[in-house]
Amino acid sequence: MRYYIYLDLTYVSLGDILSLVKIQFDFSCFSKAVGRSFETREKTRKGSVMGRMFSWPLTVFGNLQSLFLVVLMTGISFLVFAQVLLRYVFRSPLMGIEELLFFPTSWLYFFGAVKASEEGVQVVARVLEIFLKRKKSVWLLRFIGSCCSFAVLVWLTRWGWDYWKYAFRVKKLSATLLIPMVWAEATVLIGFVLMSFYTLLETFRYLMLWKNTPASELVEREAQL
Repeated sequence: MRYYIYLDLTYVSLGDILSLVKIQFDFSCFSKAVGRSFETREKTRKGSVMGRMFSWPLTVFGNLQSLFLVVLMTGISFLVFAQVLLRYVFRSPLMGIEELLFFPTSWLYFFGAVKASEEGVQVVARVLEIFLKRKKSVWLLRFIGSCCSFAVLVWLTRWGWDYWKYAFRVKKLSATLLIPMVWAEATVLIGFVLMSFYTLLETFRYLMLWKNTPASELVEREAQL
């Protein structure tokens, strides 16, 4: 039996979009994150064989992702502002804007997760590391955690592939503008593929750190690893 991920994405209310813009699309925080992206990538790849080998392509691709996210956020903000202006100022809302918002919002969700995977800034709770005294043990624990994350992402990527095949076969259209929904549904597969790739690089990084760290080196509790 095959299982598919179904997304009920036909209708998006203006209130939901405004909440998303207010809560999640903070331009000031995002600009700071983009400004720190170069430094974060260098720290993440320092001491990594894979990082040195693919440093230039990864940097270029990371910069393109940042630019793509900025374009998406700008477009979403412009569409929301235009709809609010038309609805509450001119009293003549334009049909299709809320439906059109779904497409860049979907790409923004998944590429935001991809960007977090690229920079290694996902939300984590390293509880077990409190009980470890040696850095080599810390790197080993993080390596195991990255392996588990990569396994889960590979499984989710398989689901994303099945869902993309389903979406491509059904060829659903949006209700008003008749835009092929596959343009939004493809983000599931693309997002999981890229997250799997960056998690694999992170796994190699922790493996190299584990191999190159002396067994006698202790963890500095005041410093952030």
